[in-house]
Amino acid sequence: MSDVEPFAGLMLLGYRVREVRDLAEGSIFVPGPGLLLIDAALATDERVQVAARVLELEGVTTQ
Repeated sequence: MSDVEPFAGLMLLGYRVREVRDLAEGSIFVPGPGLLLIDAALATDERVQVAARVLELEGVTTQ
């Protein structure tokens, strides 16, 4: 799985997902609508959880 693959659903909704190396470890940050900054060191399972939660907040159900 590529580093951004867990966020494919968000990108289809128009989100821009950026990896940032100087965020606090494990951090995510949403500075504005449609922009998600993530810690570059997040593990794949953490990325999947973040993506699922944001999709849930957007009202998108995942199976």
